[in-house]
Amino acid sequence: RAASPELFRRAGSPAEGSADGTQPLPNVEEARARIRRTQPTAEEIEQRRIQRFVEAGLTYERATWIEQRSAELQMQQLEAQYEAARNGDSTRFRDMPSVDDALRAELGDAEYERYREASGRSTRIGVRNVLPSSPAEQVGLLPGDEIVGYGGKRVFAMDDLNRLTLEGRPGESV
Repeated sequence: RAASPELFRRAGSPAEGSADGTQPLPNVEEARARIRRTQPTAEEIEQRRIQRFVEAGLTYERATWIEQRSAELQMQQLEAQYEAARNGDSTRFRDMPSVDDALRAELGDAEYERYREASGRSTRIGVRNVLPSSPAEQVGLLPGDEIVGYGGKRVFAMDDLNRLTLEGRPGESV
């Protein structure tokens, strides 16, 4: 099948608006620049995140600090992971708190909750299923309930809850 001549312009062919009606091919670099302009820059993405933190009740300064501190904690994690792989000793990396745990310790629960909400992350643990005759059923938990604390401590994610349940003794009330 023959290609339509209006789709192409060969090198040395007449310029735009020529007698043969051909159009010039778009400049590839111009097309790439247009595509790049339609996608947000890293700075724009960061500013949008900071704006969400401000809308959640954090000051602009605190939101900026949280962004910077998160990046620092992530870098520390990567460095520790790299060193562990290099030295064959994962002790330091394994004992290191996660970025979330470190940030939560520095922010406190109230501010950490605003941070999580602004990040679009859950601040509660949804109960999906309750096993018959389980301790959860015995205390009245139902599918659809939300867990916000365990043993007097605030929980934000399943990791928090799992960690706390391992601290107690079997059969102990919480």
